[in-house]
Amino acid sequence: MTLTPAANWLRLLPRRLAAQAGTSAKAAETGAWKINQRRERRESASPGSEAKTGYTHGSAVQAVYTHGSAVQTVNTQGSAVQTVNTHGSAVQTVCTHGSAVQAVYTQSSAVQTGYTHGSAVQTVNTHGSAVQTVYTHGSAVQAVYTHGSAVQAVYSQGSAVQTVYTQNSAVQTVYTQGSAVQTVNTHGSAVQTVYTQSSAVQAVYTHGSAVQTGYTHGSAVQTVNTHGSAVQTLNTHGFAVQAVYTQSSAVQAVYTTALQYRLCTPKALQYRLCTPTALQYRLGTPTALQYRLCTPTALQYRL
Repeated sequence: MTLTPAANWLRLLPRRLAAQAGTSAKAAETGAWKINQRRERRESASPGSEAKTGYTHGSAVQAVYTHGSAVQTVNTQGSAVQTVNTHGSAVQTVCTHGSAVQAVYTQSSAVQTGYTHGSAVQTVNTHGSAVQTVYTHGSAVQAVYTHGSAVQAVYSQGSAVQTVYTQNSAVQTVYTQGSAVQTVNTHGSAVQTVYTQSSAVQAVYTHGSAVQTGYTHGSAVQTVNTHGSAVQTLNTHGFAVQAVYTQSSAVQAVYTTALQYRLCTPKALQYRLCTPTALQYRLGTPTALQYRLCTPTALQYRL
């Protein structure tokens, strides 16, 4: 994964924070009265744009100052270091709490946020109409960003990796749960779904009037494909090979035992394939493909 400016900035952050911590500790030793004297001199010399304030609270060192239109704040409480800086329309915030590092800044219309909580790293960045979010929680990595009208999201939870993004009218979703990989993609009128559950691989997609479904359950491989008026189904369960397909008015069926599965069971697919909200049309409508994909019994769909 290419490091974003925020991620690269976070990578170099510990070195900067170490320098800031040393400076802050040294400033704390000078005493509150010296900081107040410095603040009063600067306020009297250049009020407003060059105002600086420093004070200590216990072991905390806090400083707020402006440089031009920039506003910068550095605060330490315990091992925490917080910095807020604006430069032009840019706003930057860096905060550490324990091992946490937080950064928020904007540059022109861009908004970037990076912070860590424990081992977590989170980044939000907008550039133009783009919105990008990258963060980790434990070993999780999550990213959401848009480019133009595209919306893209990648995140992981545990060993899971999930991706959701759109490009024009396309909607694509890829995610894993455990060792599962699931993908949903629409491009124009095409709808594509690929997912795995344990060793299972399942895919449903349409391209034009075509509907294709392929999935495995254990060592089983099942495929349903329609192209024009053609309907093709291939399924293996153990050593069983099952195929049902039609081409034009021809109907050919080769299968062993019953398939004993439901194509649209919510437990299997996590959603119904034949609902209009999922695919924008019913796959199981008799007038559309002359068969139902989501009948509860095995292979009981209309050819």
